[in-house]
Amino acid sequence: MERLSIDEVIKHAKGTAERKRESAIGIWRKKLNNPNFPWGRDFTREEVERKEKECIQCAEEHEQLAKWLEKLKEYEDAEEKGLLPKFYLGYEFWIEWLGEILKAKIVMLQQKKDGTWKYRFCDERSHTMDYEENELGKYFFATKEEAEQALAEMKGV
Repeated sequence: MERLSIDEVIKHAKGTAERKRESAIGIWRKKLNNPNFPWGRDFTREEVERKEKECIQCAEEHEQLAKWLEKLKEYEDAEEKGLLPKFYLGYEFWIEWLGEILKAKIVMLQQKKDGTWKYRFCDERSHTMDYEENELGKYFFATKEEAEQALAEMKGV
């Protein structure tokens, strides 16, 4: 089976919502106490009202799904264009500070005019320092081992 694109899923969710709203407004009202309506039996007012509520709830759920998918699509588009940061507030990294390896968290991020990102870190001793995203692996590291290895290389060990 072929995978659907996000646009196709959004279209499907909106279409389902629209059909469910139409069902709630039209079909179930026509069925109320109408033995000639297809599917062959009378429906009580309570049954019709319950079915209408179910259709409206389903429509609202599909409308919400379509909104979430549209938002996801916006983020994916922004990510493809390089408009989103690679790292976010609270991400933990390891930094070298005066010959020591310290754990640090991102406490601020800023997009520069050229579209790249600048990150402010705060280490476990409350030192703050700023690094560019392209300095990952040079001044800040994803693991303690990477930081220790880089520090050893700097010291010439």
